[in-house]
Amino acid sequence: MITIYRLLVVVGLPSATVLAFSAVPVLAIGLGASKLLGNLFGGLSIQTDRPVRVGEFCQIGETLGFVTKIGMRSLVLQTLDSRVNIPNSIVDEQTIINFSRRDSISDESPTQSLLVRVAVTRMLNSDQVADLLLFARLALADIIGVQEPLVSIEEEQSEGCTILCHVLVAVRSWDDFIVSRERILLRLEQVVEQVYLSQRFIGVSYDTSADQLDRIPDLIRDLVESDPLLKLMSCRLMNYCGFQL
Repeated sequence: MITIYRLLVVVGLPSATVLAFSAVPVLAIGLGASKLLGNLFGGLSIQTDRPVRVGEFCQIGETLGFVTKIGMRSLVLQTLDSRVNIPNSIVDEQTIINFSRRDSISDESPTQSLLVRVAVTRMLNSDQVADLLLFARLALADIIGVQEPLVSIEEEQSEGCTILCHVLVAVRSWDDFIVSRERILLRLEQVVEQVYLSQRFIGVSYDTSADQLDRIPDLIRDLVESDPLLKLMSCRLMNYCGFQL
């Protein structure tokens, strides 16, 4: 830099002009070094704190995907439709949501957290809601690859409710993730339909005698249990109306 300065002065350029122009490359070099150092320190922070690791499913800022590479300058995130390179300095400043669970003493692939919501628009009574939770938990436990299923419901302001399902799945790519999610959604939809169809209403006229009313549960039980795939859970008086009960 000093040699170039002396040559410019020798060819006749004023020293003030030479100094002014020499500040531009120095500034450019300074800005470039600042970005480089920021990414290097950001990469060091990621490697040290390890908020995410390669193979884990996470959300960095607004970007959701699998971590495929953590370099010295940037982190590579495989989203649903593309690969995104995020500078380490930006990663270090963003809110990171890690959906993975990894055993600190194991080298096995991490399990990814998956939350599924299923809206139930059908009207269900309290017994059916209890059956819905029971059968949903049993159904998820039978799905291969699903671990630690947690099922609950969330009531909404309008009619119906929402099933909340949280599981851990051992997936390594978006294809595996989508297949697991679809399998869980379809199974929960089947459970909802199963529970809804499990209830039937039978009208009884007012002039039915007391002895006939007492015989109704046994008659219904014999009819239901004639099919080995069916089982009678309960038989209750639900309500009265104008011409029957």
